[in-house]
Amino acid sequence: MARKHTDSDRGFTLIELLVVIAIIAILAAMLLPALQNARAKAISIQCAGRSKQIALATAMYVNDNNQYFPMMYWTSGGSGWQPGPYRYRQELDDYISEAIMWTCPGRTPPSTISPNHSYYIYNCYLSNGSAGRIITSVKQPTKIVILPENRWTGTTGVDGDRFVWPNVLAVNSNVRISFPHNRWMNTNFVDGHVSSYREGTMLASYFYPHWNP
Repeated sequence: MARKHTDSDRGFTLIELLVVIAIIAILAAMLLPALQNARAKAISIQCAGRSKQIALATAMYVNDNNQYFPMMYWTSGGSGWQPGPYRYRQELDDYISEAIMWTCPGRTPPSTISPNHSYYIYNCYLSNGSAGRIITSVKQPTKIVILPENRWTGTTGVDGDRFVWPNVLAVNSNVRISFPHNRWMNTNFVDGHVSSYREGTMLASYFYPHWNP
């Protein structure tokens, strides 16, 4: 004879369901930060890949231009950044496969990536003003950056230590570099390698060797 379900049976089933839901909620709460960190890490790795491509493009440009780096310098009297109109991007774009390479995947890209868009900012030390700088004059290519991540989205440059140090925007409103990957940034170097730096560890001397710290 079949057993009839009682009210106590239904109550036990409901309790079981609530327990399962509670366990799922706890597991989700435990796993969500890990998933978010994994996603952020994946985005940072993708950004580092783009930074590597820009470093490669710079190396090809140097090879094709008598070992000189792209130009990027400031002029007073309203002329602004030179050479116009798009500074280092107009010099490197022939070596970049897609305009999207100038954007960081961790930041919302513009609807249209114009030739004046860049999420990576140029180290003007490599231009040496309007004189140009030859790669053999860079004595420590593993320690001098080319294009770290940009606080803004235009083709601007770093030509003063106050634009780098201290790195923390809340302390230094002049800072032009950015740390969009959970307070980390990617940057490429003259020798072609790419490294990640936490906010507060990107030194001014990585731009101009005589700057402190």
